[in-house]
Amino acid sequence: MSSLTEGTSSAMRGRLHDSAAIGVSWLTPLMVVIGAWATRVAWRQPDWVLWLALAVILAIMWSLIWSAITGIHWDGLLTHWPARHSGKPLLALPYAQPGSGAAHLAMRLGQFKHWLSREVWPHYGNTLLLCALAIIVTAGLAPVLGTTAVLLSLAALSFSQIAALACRGNGKPSALFSGVVTAGMPALLGYTTFQEATIVAWVLSFSIVAIYAEVRRQPTGIGLGFAIPALISAGLRWPISAFALATIWAARYTLKPSSNSYSWLALAAFVLATTAG
Repeated sequence: MSSLTEGTSSAMRGRLHDSAAIGVSWLTPLMVVIGAWATRVAWRQPDWVLWLALAVILAIMWSLIWSAITGIHWDGLLTHWPARHSGKPLLALPYAQPGSGAAHLAMRLGQFKHWLSREVWPHYGNTLLLCALAIIVTAGLAPVLGTTAVLLSLAALSFSQIAALACRGNGKPSALFSGVVTAGMPALLGYTTFQEATIVAWVLSFSIVAIYAEVRRQPTGIGLGFAIPALISAGLRWPISAFALATIWAARYTLKPSSNSYSWLALAAFVLATTAG
């Protein structure tokens, strides 16, 4: 009976500590390119290939940070946080009388060290190292691309933390937040790398997020992700964009694809970037 209990406990611990899936979607660099394409002037600027490459690298760093922060099962890790009075002090602090503030601090530091070495590092050490490296690269690269890139980088980090809190650290973040960080903001970065943000940039970014959220939630459904951008385009008197998006929406609903749903997002984003304005 005890062996069965231990086995069940080990299995539960294994599920709680599943390694975070770290990776970058092919959509992220593509959205940067589409955002740059929407400016219609990126290719005329000197060294545009270099600036586009730097923007792609920055967006990839955002995606790595996102997947690290939201992919870790924080709920499982915090479940194994040591009890208040358990564990050993980190070190013997001078004048640390039992019950004093210094003794309490030493105990909490010891618990934190034990928790990191036993629960966090064996399962997520590589993930955290990769996240730290991505943050360092972001901090060094964003200022090179300008103020907007810095603000977008701070927003990407903030949205990643908010998404992890919103899903209570279960490793399943909201599709809306995912679309913002891994698709919508990269498109906005690609645009603002070459030109100040305009209504085209904001509509493109918003449309990408809306379509991404629909595709993620309803891979074969008839959600409003395509309809909303089409209506916005019509309201802005972009008839070609509105017609093209409505056509893509109808085709997706009619064909009901079972796979490659994100290809419809890529197609819609490219068409909107080409026809908007």
